[in-house]
Amino acid sequence: MERPPFYDYLIIGGGIAGTTAAETIRLHDAQGSIGVITNESEPLYSRVLLPSYIRKKIEREKVFLRSEDHYTNRRIDYIVNEEVLSVNFDTHELLTKSERKIAFTKLLISTGGTPNKWNVKGGDHDRIVRMQTIKDADRVRALFLQAQEKGGGSTVVVGGGFIGLEFMETSVAYGFETHVILREQKIFGDLIDDQGWSMLLPSFERSRITIHPETEVRLIEDNAGNPVVKTNTRLNLEAQVVGCGIGIKRNLSAFEGMGLEIQKGIKTNQFLETSLPNVWAAGDVAEYFDEIFGEHRMIGNWTHAFLQGRAAGSCMAGVRNAFRMVSGYSITSLGKHFTTIGRVEGASEMDSFVKLWPGGQYLRVFFKDDLIQGALLIDRFQDKNALAKLIEDRATRTDAEKILASLDD
Repeated sequence: MERPPFYDYLIIGGGIAGTTAAETIRLHDAQGSIGVITNESEPLYSRVLLPSYIRKKIEREKVFLRSEDHYTNRRIDYIVNEEVLSVNFDTHELLTKSERKIAFTKLLISTGGTPNKWNVKGGDHDRIVRMQTIKDADRVRALFLQAQEKGGGSTVVVGGGFIGLEFMETSVAYGFETHVILREQKIFGDLIDDQGWSMLLPSFERSRITIHPETEVRLIEDNAGNPVVKTNTRLNLEAQVVGCGIGIKRNLSAFEGMGLEIQKGIKTNQFLETSLPNVWAAGDVAEYFDEIFGEHRMIGNWTHAFLQGRAAGSCMAGVRNAFRMVSGYSITSLGKHFTTIGRVEGASEMDSFVKLWPGGQYLRVFFKDDLIQGALLIDRFQDKNALAKLIEDRATRTDAEKILASLDD
């Protein structure tokens, strides 16, 4: 029987976490064989740059961060268009959809996520789009350009998180009227209070964005090729594009029931080691132990995935340092700069400190058990490092508020 291909280091997932891990391993181990398996057909591209490509700010080739030669020159086998079906952690072999078997000594799981299925009748309309992959971006751009050539139109955005903001910004960039469907009362849900929301609303109104709070989509119908969004509040919104930003599902099915400890994600310690020896996880699928907060957390953003990939690669190659960082994410949309930092999950269950400045700057800091947890900043990016230091130092509310009250106007 022919023996399956073998790698000293095998990485499932060719995104930023997986690619960074492979490159980091090569820096520490010049001889070990490295393989990266991805279900996509292209080398690494920047998901962060997809909105800029959609909005015609950059050309398509600028989205790509690596070439095939980049992997070849580092003796990294980059295996495209392969979906992993299962992993046998006892025999250290995996099986792909094309019935290939691949053996390994050390394994990194960095499979990321796919957009949640939208369980609404008519939700498979071909003008309902996501913003996850380069193919998604191609489709979104084509639809907006097509509608623009015909004289413009309108967009319905479902969801009020960061992806929702990207869709809003894209719609505005093309000159479309925009309707936003929110299950909650406000963008970002419970992260922003009423003062902040009142301050932010004029930015949406100036951009011809109408917010529909506490609203749910019940049905999507078709009118001459355009989707018509019908809601529980009796809205009937016809649009050329419906942008759906309702979160992602972690790609875990190939690893369930195989001995790994999995809850919301694949549980790891602070070294990104899983419950099985010689198996690591990084990026969106990793439910890692956060040393700062003393609990397991999942963070799904580009910077976090990059840094976890680097940390996991080092650990796999024998340079064992704990992964420790104050998580954060930033986006510029509608002329405002939004940043979250630290632990902001469950904001409604935490106390908060709010500070506003003339001109629409806003800061809301969250506390639990008298300790600082995280913050939302609007046009106050300059305060990010100071807040990160307070969070990492586990500052008390009294100490944190003294510093926050003295922030420059």
